[in-house]
Amino acid sequence: PRPGGWPCGAQVPGSDGASDTLGGRMDLTWSADEERFRAEVRTWLETELAAWRSRHDDRILSGDTTEGFAQHLDWERSLFDAGYAAVSWPTEVGGRGASRWEWLIFEEEYYRAGGPQRVTQNGIFLLAPTVFEFGTPEQQAHILPRMAAGDDLWCQGWSEPNAGSDLASLSSRATRDDARGGWVLNGQKTWTTRGAFCTHLFG
Repeated sequence: PRPGGWPCGAQVPGSDGASDTLGGRMDLTWSADEERFRAEVRTWLETELAAWRSRHDDRILSGDTTEGFAQHLDWERSLFDAGYAAVSWPTEVGGRGASRWEWLIFEEEYYRAGGPQRVTQNGIFLLAPTVFEFGTPEQQAHILPRMAAGDDLWCQGWSEPNAGSDLASLSSRATRDDARGGWVLNGQKTWTTRGAFCTHLFG
């Protein structure tokens, strides 16, 4: 059954704005298209995870090591080539254009298949929502496709000596640099997850 969603018996607006009830009860089962998507994802993951592990002699290391990070980045690019790196993003910025339900299905199948930790997760899951919400079209077109492809790898620069991850206590400051067309971030960071392997940092 479809998890979450509207409670049984609720009246849910349809695409035309009208309420849709099924005898006072909601049909929370997956649609035929969603079940086909699940089968497609499951088959792809089973095949490609086996191929990825085989490429690395079934010796997958931690993504926090140099060799392990390279192995995981190889996997990230397999995801991107198939449109699964950022499955719910629009296709023009490197996604698959999947619905939110299909995104949930993908995540369920990913963990069911034992997929590895995503080494691109800081960019895709933490920074990208802000770029979608507040970024200019030019910023979105430049940042998001390279993030999805694993060409630009983002670490987060939040923790500071006197603040930890308490964002309200950060002392770093950004100043406008019109000569270079951007902002300069000044401050001290105590750690940045996988910072040794990333190409970019957001603060």
